[in-house]
Amino acid sequence: MVHITIELLRKRSEHNDKVLYNLKEITLHQQHLHCIDKVLQRMCPELEWLYLQSNTIRKFENLRRLKRLKVLNISVNQLVRFEGMQTLESLEKLDVTANLIDDLLSAETLFNCYNLSDITMIGNPCTKYEDYRLYLIKTLPQLLVIDGVDITPPERQIAQTRGEDIVANIVRAQEERIAAGVFGSRPAWMDEEYEEDIGYVEPEGRKMGGDDIMDKGEKEVRRMKSETRQRIRSNPNAQCNEGKLDFRMFECDETGEECLQGSHFMLEVHTGKYLSMNFVDCEVYSDRVEVEVKGHLLRLLYGEEVDAAGANATMLSAVGKLRILAPKKNDVKVVSVRASIAPKRVPSNSTTVKRVKKHADEVLDFEKEYMQTIETKGELDSFSDVDSDLDLETDDEEMPGLI
Repeated sequence: MVHITIELLRKRSEHNDKVLYNLKEITLHQQHLHCIDKVLQRMCPELEWLYLQSNTIRKFENLRRLKRLKVLNISVNQLVRFEGMQTLESLEKLDVTANLIDDLLSAETLFNCYNLSDITMIGNPCTKYEDYRLYLIKTLPQLLVIDGVDITPPERQIAQTRGEDIVANIVRAQEERIAAGVFGSRPAWMDEEYEEDIGYVEPEGRKMGGDDIMDKGEKEVRRMKSETRQRIRSNPNAQCNEGKLDFRMFECDETGEECLQGSHFMLEVHTGKYLSMNFVDCEVYSDRVEVEVKGHLLRLLYGEEVDAAGANATMLSAVGKLRILAPKKNDVKVVSVRASIAPKRVPSNSTTVKRVKKHADEVLDFEKEYMQTIETKGELDSFSDVDSDLDLETDDEEMPGLI
């Protein structure tokens, strides 16, 4: 018998870095589970979406602590009645398609799920009861959609008017199935052809085969995707990002500082916090870098040759980042630098040389004029016999004295 364990929960929560206490969504379909174990509500109290379809679960149980649960899909199981969901006050959508629910009266236990607006029960024996839909409308007034069909105002009015008759019809239908000995068994629409398609057996040990019930069109799509993936992987010049990882590549110096026309290439890949290096594999080649995270390949081309032997990788697990530093080839760097600083040789008969010569002549003329000005000033200063009859002193009382 297969049970829900911590190991199984961590395996199915890789999208949340295997952290369970704040896990919002988990899918446990086709795990051959026979029951809902207590470890689910104890380890994942924040669940909002829970998918348990295609198992052999026979009873609603151990769900009362999932106060935030909004969507519960438990279709294609062996449930026979509703129970144990009175505390799921946040539940909005419930899917119990293709189960063995005969006890429609047990739907009263969903009355406290006052946010429940959508319920799907297609493929259950109780859907053949007379007034099945009207009973759900009367019992669960919060519902808006039943089996994918919106509830209309006339239906609500009829359910309210014929309330007692509807309940009597459901009770009578259940008693007839009990008397016939088929209450809780597989419905009549599960014929031999259906059994061959899904591998149905009696409740002692039904096992669903996902590949057997897969649509042929879906199989073809998966096959084409697999072939495309293999073709891309076999071509080393094809860039790809199978896991849709967030990454950033830029040029930098030897310390990893981003700069233009740097001597190194830096690749930063966000792999998720606290991811073990056992799930990461990276290879640096002369023209590309390949990083494989949990089997998903990320391949990027550098655009120029690098020194693969000098590359190094650092895993920053606290921030969930992988950094790969690869130096460029030295010969490529030297050539590019020399080409950028090499002087340009200009012919002697060019226009530039003529302009330089003209400018030099103008400078010489300016120097000559400047020297002549200095000589003239010196001659003026040499005159010593200059007299002046001007009296700079004054006795005027109205004029203030000099300070």
